[in-house]
Amino acid sequence: MHNGSDGLGNDLPPEEVLIEVERGKHYGWPYCYTAELGPVPADSQEVRDTRVPLDAAFSSCAQATPALFTDLAHYAPLGLDRLANGDVFRPHRNKKACRQ
Repeated sequence: MHNGSDGLGNDLPPEEVLIEVERGKHYGWPYCYTAELGPVPADSQEVRDTRVPLDAAFSSCAQATPALFTDLAHYAPLGLDRLANGDVFRPHRNKKACRQ
């Protein structure tokens, strides 16, 4: 989880609550953010924050891996839990998630 950019308005960017972290992947910050709210479709791409210039190592938001689930902007997740069977995030069962 990262808190993303700020100053984009009251509703942007959504809080990236569930991110499957894998070695070697880039998750967009501070250049891009996941724009969808709630469960993020698998074919989603990050949206560019044009206020932050790209660098040589990161040239496009297409390189970023979007979050799997987002919540309302400006929420502050307060902890991590392992998801249990029957939880609302059924596709992400047995993975770590933030809670509020």
